[in-house]
Amino acid sequence: MSNQIHIGVGLDESYQKHTCVMLKSAFDHTDPSQVQVHAIADETAKLERLRNLCDDHNAGFSQYTVNPSDFQNVHGRTDWSTAIYYRILLPRKIPNNVNTLLYFDSDMVILDDV
Repeated sequence: MSNQIHIGVGLDESYQKHTCVMLKSAFDHTDPSQVQVHAIADETAKLERLRNLCDDHNAGFSQYTVNPSDFQNVHGRTDWSTAIYYRILLPRKIPNNVNTLLYFDSDMVILDDV
């Protein structure tokens, strides 16, 4: 597992398409079989498109759920999705043997080898 690249993403279902584009750009420049994607989303998110993208490119995929009500007392911008805060919980959700996790926002495009 030491050669594996762990990529974290936090999203809700509305950002799934954007996250797929970002991951596809990463897979275009990095051997996807070396990538394990760790996605954190609320319990209602159906991330089949994201899971299928990873499966189609032989990348690993793990999904973790979060309860959006855990963030109900967070006072942030009202025009932002609560999903932007999910990344905060990734360190608690991923397996203990993952030493390094690269977090990528869904609005990124990867232009070189990760």
